[in-house]
Amino acid sequence: MNVVALPARVIDAVALRVQGRMRISGLPIRIRLTLPFALAVAAVLMALDGFVYIRVGSALLQSTDQTLLAQATEATLRVENGKPLVDRDATAGPRR
Repeated sequence: MNVVALPARVIDAVALRVQGRMRISGLPIRIRLTLPFALAVAAVLMALDGFVYIRVGSALLQSTDQTLLAQATEATLRVENGKPLVDRDATAGPRR
């Protein structure tokens, strides 16, 4: 039988590697599978959330711009025709 003496540094390095593997492999399989899956789902949800936030914000801004443009066009036409900006019926309040 041939026995080789290893330096203490090599033995310590191997022991640290084995301990590191034991930490990870010592966890139950459910946790080892659940954690990466949960992180992946969280990343996908964050990306989807950002996409929806940007799209809805853009749609709201575009809708507001279109409404303001329509109101500005109507006001311009009313002024050019010599009419008041606001209808008298609209300022009178609700009918009773």
